[in-house]
Amino acid sequence: MFFLWINLNFIKATAPISIHLCQAKVKRKLKIKLTGEFVTLTGNREVEISTKPTNVKSLLSALDNSYPNIGWDNSNVAINGVMYSDAWFQSITEGDEIVIMPPIEGG
Repeated sequence: MFFLWINLNFIKATAPISIHLCQAKVKRKLKIKLTGEFVTLTGNREVEISTKPTNVKSLLSALDNSYPNIGWDNSNVAINGVMYSDAWFQSITEGDEIVIMPPIEGG
């Protein structure tokens, strides 16, 4: 999104016109896709958080603030198609595709 700012100087009849384009800073929300019981517990297949987590631990903490008592700390996280489990300090950047899954169990 851009804003147009025009400074008209009417002191002289032939005065120049200054035009400045300023890019607006837009707060983007991080979209997180959910699967399994997390969809049932939140009622959503995708949730948004307004904070900018820098790693998995801060992401799960932000989710716990928005949706408490769901058990986010016991989940698997996929970032850009790569699965992580207990990788608390794996970095997250804007634009990453994030999917949160319940623990995978089996025998």
